[in-house]
Amino acid sequence: MNYVRKRYPWTFRGSETPLGARTLVSAVLDVSSAAIAGKPDPDLLLARAEELADLGADFVDVCAFPVRPTGKRISADDELQRIVPTIRKLRAAAALPFFVTTYNSETAARCIELEAAGIHDPSGITVDALMSRTLGNSDAALIIGHGPSGAESWIKPRHIPHVVESVTADLESAIKRALAGGVDRRRIVLSPGPGLGKRPEQSLELLEGLAAFSGLGQAIAVSIAGDLFLTETIRAPASEWEAGSAAAAALAVRNGVHLIRTTNFESVKAAARMADRILQLIEAAADEQPAQSEKTSRPRSGSPAAARRTP
Repeated sequence: MNYVRKRYPWTFRGSETPLGARTLVSAVLDVSSAAIAGKPDPDLLLARAEELADLGADFVDVCAFPVRPTGKRISADDELQRIVPTIRKLRAAAALPFFVTTYNSETAARCIELEAAGIHDPSGITVDALMSRTLGNSDAALIIGHGPSGAESWIKPRHIPHVVESVTADLESAIKRALAGGVDRRRIVLSPGPGLGKRPEQSLELLEGLAAFSGLGQAIAVSIAGDLFLTETIRAPASEWEAGSAAAAALAVRNGVHLIRTTNFESVKAAARMADRILQLIEAAADEQPAQSEKTSRPRSGSPAAARRTP
């Protein structure tokens, strides 16, 4: 297996972020009603974002619908009420760039106005046809997730025949929609969407098959955020969710992921850092192997093979 991770320049908002030398980790701030009763407190969320920056987060990702799917779609109005006060605080004071997760183009447009670094659309640009044009009219990044048919279907895991090939084809179509809307290819990152409407075993198959998506020519992201494939039961204790998140992160890094979004930041960051170290050792060993092979195959002076070459 080829463990060498491809390098990409991720260009957005007038800057370039190199992808591939190490795994970037984005911490998800869940501001949904399932996570926070009542109105989210922007000051508390800013404090958490600053703490995450100190812990080594590369981005924060503000998400107004539950990270564990409920099967209900959230409107742009509801999203904006929960998101805007927080991202105003992040824009004014946070040291980290922030993304927003939404499948509503109206939400995306407003958040881009408020200087969001990018948008993560987990629907594969299938819910809102205006999303491509909204991103095309900006210079923000776009993470295209694979969760076709919208939030209503994500809570109902279904079997997808030939899941890696099927998701690859869907993501290829999503890239075409984004490009048609004017999005620069250099701003696009893809996520195969493990956990979104897929059975647990197929979500794990996607993580194991991440290398196949490199053929689409884009960097790869995954979300590890309370997904049901991380444990054997939804009633598992917090320690099992943490362990499952760390294991999934290590598997994703081994198979070439560039960016991980997660609600379990500390455990995922630690696992990704260790997996990066292992990946670097494997890459270094792969680089040394051809040199060693050339050295051992070259005849030594005075050997029979060398003597036969002497005129």
